[in-house]
Amino acid sequence: MLLDVNVLMALTWDQHVHHGVAHRRFAELDAWSTCSVTEAGLIRLLMTEPVVGRRVSGGEALGQLAGIRSVSGWTFLTDATSLADPVIDTRVLMGRRQVTDLQLVNLAAAHDMPLATFDAGIRDVLVPSERRWVRVWSA
Repeated sequence: MLLDVNVLMALTWDQHVHHGVAHRRFAELDAWSTCSVTEAGLIRLLMTEPVVGRRVSGGEALGQLAGIRSVSGWTFLTDATSLADPVIDTRVLMGRRQVTDLQLVNLAAAHDMPLATFDAGIRDVLVPSERRWVRVWSA
């Protein structure tokens, strides 16, 4: 299962609103993945002071990433996919805010695994036959 940025953030930052549910759902996984997009997004959020409430250095953010990568079951997904030659139906792309979400769904589908997210909107915008590529984590 590919974890999206907000799931990674909830796992690494104990003040995240979904911290508890993230840990409960994560504990159910045998295998899980990150990719360059989700890892960069996690580092960006960790280093955004208004998000975490304090200044976080690059070294500290990278340390958090290294820590989560050391958890059992982790694999890194190399992304050789493109929305120019998608696995999923991109006719659902209507706005700029969907681009990264659809790229992550496309990557997950290319690796025959779902994307884990808290955002039901990612799943709901997909054509019905492709909603299987998204797992919405909730309480």
